[in-house]
Amino acid sequence: MIRFLFSSLMALGLSVPAFAQDDVAPLAEVGLQPRIEALSVQGGAHGFELGMLLALRAVERSLQTRYDHGLGDRMSNLPLLRLDGGARNPWPEYAPPETLTNLMKTLLTDLAEARAVLEAARDSGEVTPFEMTLQDLWFDVNGNVSRDDGEDAMSALAPILLGRRTMAAIAGAQRKETTVRFDEADHAWLTAYTHMLSGVAHIFVAFDPTRVIASVAEGHARIAEAPSVADTFDRAALEGELARIVAELEQVNTEQRETRLERHRLEARLRELRATDPRDEAAIAAVSAELSGFGSRNLTPLNRRERFLRTEADVVRRKLGQSTAPDNRRWFDPERMRPELDAAYTLIAALRQQPDPDGIRAARDHWRSMMAENRRFWENVAQEDDDDREWIPNTRQTGVFGITVDETTADAWQSILADAEALLEGRLLIPHPLLSPEVGISLKAYVEDPGPIDLIDWIHGIGAAPYVARGPTITGQRWAAFNRLTGGNAGGLALFFN
Repeated sequence: MIRFLFSSLMALGLSVPAFAQDDVAPLAEVGLQPRIEALSVQGGAHGFELGMLLALRAVERSLQTRYDHGLGDRMSNLPLLRLDGGARNPWPEYAPPETLTNLMKTLLTDLAEARAVLEAARDSGEVTPFEMTLQDLWFDVNGNVSRDDGEDAMSALAPILLGRRTMAAIAGAQRKETTVRFDEADHAWLTAYTHMLSGVAHIFVAFDPTRVIASVAEGHARIAEAPSVADTFDRAALEGELARIVAELEQVNTEQRETRLERHRLEARLRELRATDPRDEAAIAAVSAELSGFGSRNLTPLNRRERFLRTEADVVRRKLGQSTAPDNRRWFDPERMRPELDAAYTLIAALRQQPDPDGIRAARDHWRSMMAENRRFWENVAQEDDDDREWIPNTRQTGVFGITVDETTADAWQSILADAEALLEGRLLIPHPLLSPEVGISLKAYVEDPGPIDLIDWIHGIGAAPYVARGPTITGQRWAAFNRLTGGNAGGLALFFN
């Protein structure tokens, strides 16, 4: 389980001077940090671009930590960290249990810094559009201050932002050099994204899994150090018994094969008679009678004997400390699936804890702000009359990846956001399949007085009792309609639109 953890983010120990913007080498060569330092001394009109780079730098820092501790694909199902970091560290470091939560807290700080820069640019009226070639972006995952194979940012971000179905559709466009002109509407999009990610991070920290992770690590250590039970069995006798059972089992298997061959011979004979001489009813009846009782009379005792012998062989193998089945017959390998099992247990056990109410409410506030910024984005993008290398286009534009958004799709997404906002405000309830259709779960009530989430209790419905209310419930119809409009790519475009 320790491999499943993160360590605290370390300061990037780069000796990079603070260049003036004009002196900085291209982003494709120097990476994010030197560019951030250059824009930081420029200030003013570069606030939007600086905010974008700071948000990307937060992602890069998380990937560097994954590399430091050899996490690789083990984090692929965790919120905020579903990115392919590329290279794998052959010498990962140890991380104590609290470091995963520390990482999330650091990520919150990094996102807040990026958002502050973005908001300052908007407040000053200097949301200056800027151009960025997406293929120039790279994450210094291994921290060696050079661009290596597998560190391309678009390879990591595009499947998350666009969804894999969209990625498959625009595979050709992605390979070409793609320059985006990020404008004022995209400023709102980016600000909304920082709020969305911050909300998820606050939920994670509110259900701090540190204690659970420590418990899992302690359990694994105890299992590894488990004492041995004295072997009181006569191994020579057991090995002899196993040899006898295996020999008899082989004989039974041989008889089964011969019996099946005889049955197939009779079936073939019956087909032949019916095809060549259907009037020979006596011969057909004789073969049919022989075949009708063949299975129960010949195979059933053999099958029973085979099952009994296999059971006996497994019992003896257990006493000898051997596996009870060959590797190719094991459909479930607990050791191979240990990371996934640990992750599932950590999630379930962490949710059973009392969450931090302030963290839950902070997540709610960030998601409200996300919706406000998203609404501002759609208002701004609808007013654009150009068509200049758009990130997310309006109905009259085309995106850099060839993605088009018609009016119906844009309206459908706004309807989904309106329902989500109504959930946060308690005007819509969440239906529960095992409760009366007249009631639903109030997300607002939970946020105001959050409690542990025992999944068994909540699946049953009794766990939701403190938060149940009578009123209108949300349906999945709008999401289904959006999915149809997007050709089955609702999830991908939802992440892209945020």
